[in-house]
Amino acid sequence: MDIRCAKISNRADNIMNPESAMGAFKGQKGVCALSCGINMPRAEIQQTPAAITKDIVESFMRRPSLGTEASDAIFKRANDRVLVNQSPQQYPACVSSSAVFCLKNKFVFATAGDNVIFHFVDGTLKEVFTGDSGVDPLYLGHLRYTSPKVSDQITFAKGENTFLICSRKFAEAFTENQLEEELIRATHTTQKGKKAISEVKCDRWIKALWDNLGNAVNSADDYSAVAFTLPAKAKSAKTIVICIIAAVVLAAVVFLTLGIIKRASGERPDGPQPPEPPQQNQDFDFENAERPVGPNGETPSDPPKR
Repeated sequence: MDIRCAKISNRADNIMNPESAMGAFKGQKGVCALSCGINMPRAEIQQTPAAITKDIVESFMRRPSLGTEASDAIFKRANDRVLVNQSPQQYPACVSSSAVFCLKNKFVFATAGDNVIFHFVDGTLKEVFTGDSGVDPLYLGHLRYTSPKVSDQITFAKGENTFLICSRKFAEAFTENQLEEELIRATHTTQKGKKAISEVKCDRWIKALWDNLGNAVNSADDYSAVAFTLPAKAKSAKTIVICIIAAVVLAAVVFLTLGIIKRASGERPDGPQPPEPPQQNQDFDFENAERPVGPNGETPSDPPKR
């Protein structure tokens, strides 16, 4: 699975490489996740979310599945880790965590908390997936947390599929039109023959959004995001050859089947037919038939009789 990925956060020592965001893709499976700490001490502001993200990614890559039960199990292990790290001396620290799980030609969204996930196809917004909203979102580590919010399985659309997972503050800073406009600006298009090929530059897109945030990133709020894109799949030469061979084989099978059906029903198959042999009259009287006459008027003698 060929992907391009970029991430950013004001909670990391290196804002362009936060450990709280992570992606892993291999073959036909892949996952990208983001975790944000809620009410965490400064020393743990990246440590616990980074551990949660790593757990989610590694768990899915070991046993990839898009079922709801699988997502519940993955997030339960992450929730247990948050509970272990909570300090009883202070208000319980929590984690808002979200992921996009990909397997073959389908994917699902899963989130616990108030993160937001955007899905674009060829630069156009198709889905927005949010976690529990309101005064009391069900973060990992919350006393009332039970399971993540999981979407239905979605088939990858034809074209370039691009995803943005971000914190609630990051999402609230932009309108949907602004996200689309910056994504289009970050898309590089090249002409290959008669076909135009587009390529999303995720690092350029994330950086442009970051610059638009201005001084907001200096606040205590979490402005974190991770973006990744799956380029449109082009049909390989091998696939085209296989399709042609399959079409020829199918046509041959259909032709032979129709011929068998016509023969079984007594109909002649189409095409030129050989001439039929002359039929003899069974009632022809050989004894009284006129005998041929030779050039001198003689007639042939009777054949010898037994």
